[in-house]
Amino acid sequence: MYSATECGVGSICSMNESSEEKYRRLQSEIQRAILRNYPNPDRQGCPGDATVRNLAANPDSIKAEDEADEQGVWYHITHCSPCYASFLELRAAGRGQRREKEAVTLPGDSRENPRRSGWRRWLDWFVLRRQASR
Repeated sequence: MYSATECGVGSICSMNESSEEKYRRLQSEIQRAILRNYPNPDRQGCPGDATVRNLAANPDSIKAEDEADEQGVWYHITHCSPCYASFLELRAAGRGQRREKEAVTLPGDSRENPRRSGWRRWLDWFVLRRQASR
């Protein structure tokens, strides 16, 4: 039986949702909140397109301490709707280009999957190893 409960503003989550589904749902809710709650129509203090483009192209370069530095670029981007919208758009465009270039077929899987980086790459490796040991 599929049961669902109200999880947040305007969203429904399933008690049966996978970790990936939960991550994507929470990520989407946080992104919407940033885009809605931090207007900056005059673009005051914005770091510039080149800086936003660099972070979007290299998201693994963003460190935890960058989130706490109120004078830092990443803090500004996550507290400025226009900058964050640019970051998301550039990151999505970059992901699309990487997927086209780096499509790989995982062992035991006939469909193509994008090569991941960071913790998601480790998670892919872990899941594949676990499946192979069964």
